[in-house]
Amino acid sequence: MDVERDTVGVAVDAVLAVLHAEELPEGEPPARTLPSYVVGVRRHRDAPVLLVDLRLLLDTTAPGWVERLAPAQT
Repeated sequence: MDVERDTVGVAVDAVLAVLHAEELPEGEPPARTLPSYVVGVRRHRDAPVLLVDLRLLLDTTAPGWVERLAPAQT
């Protein structure tokens, strides 16, 4: 993800699948009970796939994360 002229990677515990958006049918809006960073829900093989906005996820779970990025090298 690009953040202020820098690239940020996100580490995850596990990857269950890597799918292209066109492999998933059109979805529905997320239920109100899901966190705000879940921006959509689709289905793959009858299992829900949550579409997550990474910036919102980090803003919610790690406030101030952008400010903690290493200063850009000039």
